[in-house]
Amino acid sequence: MWTLFLGALSAAAPAQAAESTAWHWPAETSRRYYLESHGIVPDVLPLHAPLNHITRFSRYEVATVVLCAPAAKKVGRIQSVECAVEDLAIRVSPLQRDRHQLMPTMTQLEALREGLWVQLAFRDDGTLIAFDVEGLPDRTERDRRVQQDLRVLLQRAFAGLQLGLPSGWDRVEPWTEKNALTTQPIGRRDAMSRVRHTPTVDPERGVVRVASEGVVTMRTGGGGANTHPSLKGEAGGLTVWDLEGHAMVGRQWWTHLAGAGVVYTNAEGERRHAPQAASQAGLVLLVAEGDTPPPVGPWGAGGYRGRSVAVVEGKMAESTASRSSTPAAGPTTPAEP
Repeated sequence: MWTLFLGALSAAAPAQAAESTAWHWPAETSRRYYLESHGIVPDVLPLHAPLNHITRFSRYEVATVVLCAPAAKKVGRIQSVECAVEDLAIRVSPLQRDRHQLMPTMTQLEALREGLWVQLAFRDDGTLIAFDVEGLPDRTERDRRVQQDLRVLLQRAFAGLQLGLPSGWDRVEPWTEKNALTTQPIGRRDAMSRVRHTPTVDPERGVVRVASEGVVTMRTGGGGANTHPSLKGEAGGLTVWDLEGHAMVGRQWWTHLAGAGVVYTNAEGERRHAPQAASQAGLVLLVAEGDTPPPVGPWGAGGYRGRSVAVVEGKMAESTASRSSTPAAGPTTPAEP
């Protein structure tokens, strides 16, 4: 499981008094984020290209740089946000029989990147209630299938922006979030989870650090007498929240599910288990004005480990050195969930 040093990330100025709303997107103010997610899918997923190619995959990685700003005036507790996709890369591990489909699929999808943007809607408690990918062709059924496949992948990167929050940081007791978006495996929304968030307020740095841990259960697909009924596992992460700006500064999150999977009989007549897993992890990094975001890398084959983790950790270490008067422990090397 990953560990990622976020402890010294902080706002440049001390925080003002905490307000009741956790999320706040000031008008005409934009925020640039580097977002990443990678994992093992619980069920094989297809990736359709606009023309004649389909690649089925078992592992994935999405990395993107987005520039987000409020799309309209806040209505009640809901704030709409538009994010222009400035950079994007997708990598997947195809099934053996689909390897020849991979590069044609990726080449066609990469050509759609220009002009891509994402429409979001947040409640002020941090819940992401709407997510749509815009700027893609939708004239035909095939276009709409491509759009849906890209939406499933991109949503995993944006999942890290959702953090169900208490009514305000004046209340600092631990709280529980049920069925968090980060605990839902790619392509599924049926995982049952309880994640406990424990905040620590640092008024001098103007941040809250939120440590998260919880349990997750999901029924396997398919069913039948030879299918184990569920996958079970854990979830965790660490978030840094800017009190004054009411914004997420950085986050590392992960979920790992495992189970016995399918029971089968081998050639010797022995009953065996084919284990099943559904792992994922992600990163959120607020890129300060004038800073260079981590590179998203190339499109193509790959997935699961995350190619920009070291770059993000380096930027966090730089932030530690510049904002902390005392030396802090450096980031640890990430391991597979």
